[in-house]
Amino acid sequence: MAKDTQIELAKGKSYLNKEKRPELSYRAFEGNVNKKTPGLCISREHPSRLEKRFKNTRLIWISQTPGKDYYEPTALNSITKLVCQFVEEKERCVVLLDCLEYLIVHNGFEHSFKGMELINEFVMQRDASVIIPLNPDALEPRQVSLLERGLEVVEPGEAKASVVDEDIVDLMEKY
Repeated sequence: MAKDTQIELAKGKSYLNKEKRPELSYRAFEGNVNKKTPGLCISREHPSRLEKRFKNTRLIWISQTPGKDYYEPTALNSITKLVCQFVEEKERCVVLLDCLEYLIVHNGFEHSFKGMELINEFVMQRDASVIIPLNPDALEPRQVSLLERGLEVVEPGEAKASVVDEDIVDLMEKY
């Protein structure tokens, strides 16, 4: 991604990015936090792999192995509370929640869905944005439909077109 490009996220919106690997979600998050927007990244990736990539970001590791700034995947209520507190404190911020499938495995769909709904309702009232990558193949179609109903859905083709446009601009600027 070019240094000056940023995938614009609407304030008060939660995005469900349907992608097998969360590369586009990470690019959208990176473009926003590197523009001095406070960020919270909750991920299965170890923070040491992410800290160089993201400026102005709090990194939380979802793991069963204790470590710095980690939460157990079964601590869904604490994770939800963490997101809501961050959004309330920072006002204009972006949150990347890259662990939804993992949370569902550990907490069940219904409990995890309720947590995502609470986060979404909280974000709607503020100037924050949330990005939730999801591999739709990991869930039942009914579950994906429930998530899609309350979130702004970004289909793989839509997101890739945006990134491809940015990549073309990058190449044109180089030559």
